[in-house]
Amino acid sequence: MNREMAFKIILVLGIVIFIVPLGHLLYSEFVEDDNTPPNEPVFLSPNSGSIDASITTTFSWTSGDPDGNTVTYDIYFGTVNPPPEVATKQSATTYDPGILDYETTYYWKIIAWDDNGDSTASSVFSFTTEIDTTGDDEDNDNNQQYLHTVFIELGTAGWSRNSPATEEILHEIYSSGDYRFYYVSIVYDENDKAEQRLDEDYNLHAFPTTYIDGGYYVLDETEDNKFDKSDFEDKTSAAASRKVPELHIEVDANWDNKTEEFETTVLIENNEDEKYEGRLKVYLTEKISRWYNYDGVPYSFGFLDYIIDKDITMPAGKNISDSKQWPASDLDPDNLMIIAVIFNSKPIKRDSNPSNPNHYHPFDAYYADATAATELTEGENLPPQVGIEYPKKLMINMFGNARLTTPFQKNTILIGRTTVKAYASDDSAIEKVEFYIDENLKETVTQEPYEWTFRKVAFIKHLVRRHTITVTAYDDEGKTSSASIDVIAVLL
Repeated sequence: MNREMAFKIILVLGIVIFIVPLGHLLYSEFVEDDNTPPNEPVFLSPNSGSIDASITTTFSWTSGDPDGNTVTYDIYFGTVNPPPEVATKQSATTYDPGILDYETTYYWKIIAWDDNGDSTASSVFSFTTEIDTTGDDEDNDNNQQYLHTVFIELGTAGWSRNSPATEEILHEIYSSGDYRFYYVSIVYDENDKAEQRLDEDYNLHAFPTTYIDGGYYVLDETEDNKFDKSDFEDKTSAAASRKVPELHIEVDANWDNKTEEFETTVLIENNEDEKYEGRLKVYLTEKISRWYNYDGVPYSFGFLDYIIDKDITMPAGKNISDSKQWPASDLDPDNLMIIAVIFNSKPIKRDSNPSNPNHYHPFDAYYADATAATELTEGENLPPQVGIEYPKKLMINMFGNARLTTPFQKNTILIGRTTVKAYASDDSAIEKVEFYIDENLKETVTQEPYEWTFRKVAFIKHLVRRHTITVTAYDDEGKTSSASIDVIAVLL
């Protein structure tokens, strides 16, 4: 073997000795870089967004690894977002958090790790635990010291066919005096602040929806989901018995005949051993509302405005008071009810569509902790009740029948010959009912049925025209009430 051949052999051996380990290293690096991270954990229980999760719920999820690697999990859980880590590198796909608190919102997430050190994190999910409706006799006895007056808000609208039945049930229960509550009709289509309350605060889904104590219970009604009187009685009783902070609230109002103003004063005592934070809302309502429902019957305790709407903070064992003057020259003092409510500052996730778990309408519920009310005057003389039974609001009313809801629920349309039908009632007697078109008196009726036929227009330019129909009722004590509806009249 010559020297040249020996050099070539040594060179080849050196290359082999160098390349083989390098190739192995490069191969290892290639395999490691080609590793696929674990699958994203998918939660199985409890459902994300649930508002009635059991306090003994066990978390479960599914994940795995595309490469078949072993997967372990880090668990994050708590009442704050982002939640803290509570377990690491466990192999099971379940976790028992122990007994949870009632009516509390929790947050959790999972990070899946494979044995190559790659990880995949889930999103942060949340759920709220169930309301405490259990308890032995001793617990119930202890809760009696917290028995409070319930506050109910009825979300309603003039075009809602389902609302009149609910309104009648609520008023019947209220009038019986057997249950501790006040209620307000929040009329969506007649009041901007009512619309804001239902849309922004309650994320309302359907009319009518009843919010008991700020959303502690929610009763949403549709054609396929009806509630009877016992449902409202049971939920009101349960809300009255729930444990609330020890607050005392009083509301008083004084009418000044000279200025036609009234002053509302609210006194709140905090009998807790710690500071209380919440929001005070003082609702101005009409006992017999100026607005009426789908059947033409005026709402009861129709919400007009907030006299006071502000955050409050009360040190332990202290009290606060607030007063407000309110101009009321256009209001009947005998017809006013003022309702003061304290809402807690702690939000609880609730659902405005609980009857359909597949269509979640979440909102932050601030439970009502204390309620009081006052009438503005004593020895009341209520005005007559008046409404328009036909034509129907925001409907296409064709030859005496309400056919369809108008597009975008923006107009009331009359087609063909129309008989206007009025509802009128009084605690004494109705003297007469007047019918007006565009402020022009057209007919006076002194006995039921209170009706007047909208006559046809003589000129072709009037075949389509806007009108305002007004009905005014007079009682035998000199008081009046009016109801109006704007219409587009066609072929009249």
